Amino acid sequence: MFAFIRKLAFVSLLALPGITMAADANLYEQTGFQPRLLDASLPLEERTQAFAQVMALANAGHVHAQSLAGTLYWKGPAVAGSSVPQDLAQARALLANAATHGDVTSMSRMAELELEAQQLQAAMVWAQLFTHYLDPERSAREAHGMMYAYSSDLISRIIKAGGKIDEGVSNSVNSMVARYDTSIRDGIDTLRKRMRDGNPRMIAGAMRPRLQGDDTKLSGFADFIVGYDAKGEPKQVWLLNSVPVARVAELTRAGMDFSRVNGDSDNSGMRYMPVTLRLFGKKTRELRPHR
Repeated sequence: MFAFIRKLAFVSLLALPGITMAADANLYEQTGFQPRLLDASLPLEERTQAFAQVMALANAGHVHAQSLAGTLYWKGPAVAGSSVPQDLAQARALLANAATHGDVTSMSRMAELELEAQQLQAAMVWAQLFTHYLDPERSAREAHGMMYAYSSDLISRIIKAGGKIDEGVSNSVNSMVARYDTSIRDGIDTLRKRMRDGNPRMIAGAMRPRLQGDDTKLSGFADFIVGYDAKGEPKQVWLLNSVPVARVAELTRAGMDFSRVNGDSDNSGMRYMPVTLRLFGKKTRELRPHR
C-alpha cells in the first residue's frame, strides 16, 4: 500500500536540454529566484528562460529551487506573472525531492496539493510526516507548539474530506521515516545554516497580524518572494501560494513590510529571498503528532 508515495521521491526531475547556468548563478544559488521570472511586462520567452534556470538548479539538487519550481507547477497560471503551466506530476516530483532533503514546509505543500487533488491517503501521509518533523525545526520549539495549530488543522481538513489515519498510512509514514530520516535531518541543518549565513539572510521577521473574529480560527501559510534593497528593506513582494485560503496571504502580506535582511556593503542593488509566513489560529490539541 502507498508504494506510489515511497517511489515519489525517486522520480527523476524534468531535464531541460540545452540549459546552462547564467552569469547571475549566485543569485539563483542563494534564492532559486530572479525577478524576470514573474515580471508580466516581459515577453513570455524571457520568463520561460528564467524558469529554465530555476529548473537547471532543481535538477542539480538545489532544494530552494525545487521548492519554488514545484510550487509554480502546482499553482500554474494562478501565480501572477508566471509562465509555468500547471503540472501536478512535476509539482509532486519537485516538492517531494525538496521535502525528503530537509524542506519540512514542502511536506505540508505536498499534503495541501494532494488534498486539493482529492488524493486523501497521500495527503494524510504527508501531513503526518510534516507533523513528525516539526520537532527538529528550531522555529517550532521557539513558537511553543504553535506550528501544531496548523498541523492539526491540516489533518482535520483531510479527515473532513474523507481521509483516515489508518494502518496503511502509519506503515507508509514509518517506511518513509526509516528511509529518509538521515537525509531530512541533514537537510534541515543545511537549510538552517544557509538561512543564518546566506546573503541575504533574515535579521527581523515579518510582523504577524492580530487575528479577530473568524480569522482567529484560521491556520495556514503563504509563500512569497521578497526583493530587498541594499539597506535590507523590502521593496518588492510576489505572492506564490496561500493555503488553505487566499485570506491567509491577505492577513500576512502587510506584515512583510516590517521584515529586514542584512545590509549589502557592496551596494550591489536588489537581492531576493523566499519567505514563508505562517498563520496560527486557535490551538487544537486533540490530534497528536505521529510518533
